[in-house]
Amino acid sequence: MKEKARYALIAELILGVIFYLFLYLHPVLRHQLWVQHNEVFLLIFFSPLLVLMLLLVLWQKKPPKVNTFNRWLMIIFWPLLSLGGLIELMNVVAKAWPHMGAIVAVILLLIGLGWLIPFAIAVGAEVKWTVPRLILIFWMMENLMEICTLGHIPGNKFFNTVLSTGLWVAFAYTIWACFLAWGMGL
Repeated sequence: MKEKARYALIAELILGVIFYLFLYLHPVLRHQLWVQHNEVFLLIFFSPLLVLMLLLVLWQKKPPKVNTFNRWLMIIFWPLLSLGGLIELMNVVAKAWPHMGAIVAVILLLIGLGWLIPFAIAVGAEVKWTVPRLILIFWMMENLMEICTLGHIPGNKFFNTVLSTGLWVAFAYTIWACFLAWGMGL
């Protein structure tokens, strides 16, 4: 199962790179990001970081220190980059094309619920010691709570309430934690 999760994680990393490049290259979305958060700099920084994570995951026989470096690099950055990117895409599409906001929000929030499952099985389950596991669990909780503050669809109180109250985060974290515990053999 870990091998399938690794392949799913590789697919997610490739989609993440394509997503960030698409956001940077699409003129309407790039302009909307620039107007909203001045995040073009972040796109320029995050795209090479995603490529580095992808290359390190693809590297089969890497030294243990490189494996540990990549694991913690992914633990620190992957949830914010992936789910934060989905939420930002939801915001940008909702502002650029208001009639598509609710449809895109439903699709992206449903995708986001299961998005971190391969990460939990392939990366999180590799953390063996108790203190790093606790750091991983609390860091993920912090990341998911931070992500829920990013979402805002103008004129749509339902999705804004679901995101701002943490209801979506609670579901996403519960799903992630169950698969993490399963991957760790608990």
